[in-house]
Amino acid sequence: MKTQAPDHKPLYRQISDRLRARILSGEWPADSIFPTELDLCVQESISRHTAREALRLLVEEGLLVRRRGAGSQVRPRPATPFIQPLDSIGAILQYARDVRLDVERYELESKNNFWTLDGLRRNETGDVIALTTITVLARLAPPRDVLEILSGAILEWIEDTHAVRVHRVQQTLDAVRLSAAQAANFGLPPDTAALRTVRVYQDQIGEELLRSVSLHPEGRFSYTFDLTREKPQSAP
Repeated sequence: MKTQAPDHKPLYRQISDRLRARILSGEWPADSIFPTELDLCVQESISRHTAREALRLLVEEGLLVRRRGAGSQVRPRPATPFIQPLDSIGAILQYARDVRLDVERYELESKNNFWTLDGLRRNETGDVIALTTITVLARLAPPRDVLEILSGAILEWIEDTHAVRVHRVQQTLDAVRLSAAQAANFGLPPDTAALRTVRVYQDQIGEELLRSVSLHPEGRFSYTFDLTREKPQSAP
């Protein structure tokens, strides 16, 4: 029978390692109150000094934050930001290919003849980087079973399935504050700053095919622009 090698780390480091793993697993969500030194003494059968040193390491690593009179709180884990190039319609569609969309609601809005989708955008590590609402012209909208297995952009499915083409994309960006309900999806406090992007996709005659509205908390999304100065035309 193979025996496990003894852990020669100081006890407070062993405790901090175990607590770190539990924090990263989501056992304590962001902004939740973390066990106190006395709680850890009872739970881990350790001294007050060992508990204090273990908590100190977690604070130094940025996993916990000390609140005067309120103990320690779990600090929101920063997500890896998604960088969006913005130099073509193809670059815009790449966003939908590179991030996963978890659909939470998909239903027909009969008053305006559009299907509406609410969902969460996640990066490759599973972090939520955006709240997204998409409205799709009813006659072009994908069925729910197709939507749930779709790996690319909804718009690309529409173009391939219905032989329509996007001719123009209008985009608006503005800064907003997240409501308590919106912020909870990211494990962030209410009133966190966010970037709102609104994109309207139109065909050649100007009919709106699809509209997306996304909320990106600060630090989780950025745009890159590549602009080239045009040479002035020479006089005839």
